Amino acid sequence: MQGDGWLKTNYQTIRNALAPFSSRGPVASSWTIKPDLIAPGVEIVSTVPEGYASLQGTSMASPYVAGVTALLKQAYPHDTPEQIKARLLSSTDLFKMGEEELSPSEQGTGFINMNKALTQSYIIDHNRLNFGKIEKGLKKVDQTITIKNLSRKPLDIKWNIPKRENGIVWDLPLNSTIGPNEKRRFKVGAQINSRRTEKGTREGYIEVSLNQQQKHLPYLFINETSDYPRITGMELDMAPFQTEHLTLRFYVNEPIEKLTATLIDPKDLHAQPLFTQENVSKGVFEKEFKISDLPEGEYKVVFEMTQDDETLYEEKEIYLPEF
Repeated sequence: MQGDGWLKTNYQTIRNALAPFSSRGPVASSWTIKPDLIAPGVEIVSTVPEGYASLQGTSMASPYVAGVTALLKQAYPHDTPEQIKARLLSSTDLFKMGEEELSPSEQGTGFINMNKALTQSYIIDHNRLNFGKIEKGLKKVDQTITIKNLSRKPLDIKWNIPKRENGIVWDLPLNSTIGPNEKRRFKVGAQINSRRTEKGTREGYIEVSLNQQQKHLPYLFINETSDYPRITGMELDMAPFQTEHLTLRFYVNEPIEKLTATLIDPKDLHAQPLFTQENVSKGVFEKEFKISDLPEGEYKVVFEMTQDDETLYEEKEIYLPEF
């Protein structure tokens, strides 16, 4: 450096975290656990016309999962699509942000693990425990899963009793051993007293030990009612071979008479109208925008929804890329 000039270096530690715009569950129409799993999808360097750009969203996470799936198909060419999916969902890792354990509605079965998917010695079919909606009173729920031992050694199965909760009595299988290259069905259930259990979405994990390797099976049920989101799965997508337009896409869980979206800058709370649409049907909703008409950076999208003379609000986070 010349004269009295100095160069200062600032260091920043970036830890694994779930993106605020990552889609959450459950599926409002069936009360089933979604997503299936989570994968890298933030600040992924990808090709764009005339170069590269850092992008995020399902458009980045899906190719990662597709790549792992291709490796699995190469390693196990005779596996069916259902078997490949079972390998993926059986080998995920429980994802935590610091000491906080994310819920099944946020991570599904967990974070994708390519090495375990290729080498793990067992598969668990139907490993998401979807118990549906519980009406008033006492209800018994259960789901059958199948554990396949893929190795030439016995597989010891031990079930860990969950922490006691008011209104929930778990009915877990007995500890057992599965012989080499054999499979066994297990029924996992519970008795739920809706009057003694907190209303709304109830979810967590059942721990099972497979040859001393811990696996967490996600479970979910709705007790009587839940303040479910009307808009889910929001993402931005850019068609290939162009950098002029972005498509905003999300799923509408029930018809909306009038939908208004507004961008909010979290730094100064400046509001910018995004769009207004009347008579929005249930299903996938798409809206295309010129990139030049949009700001850049992290924003919040506030949705104002009119249904049956009632006005509802939902807030989502979104990242608008720089080009």
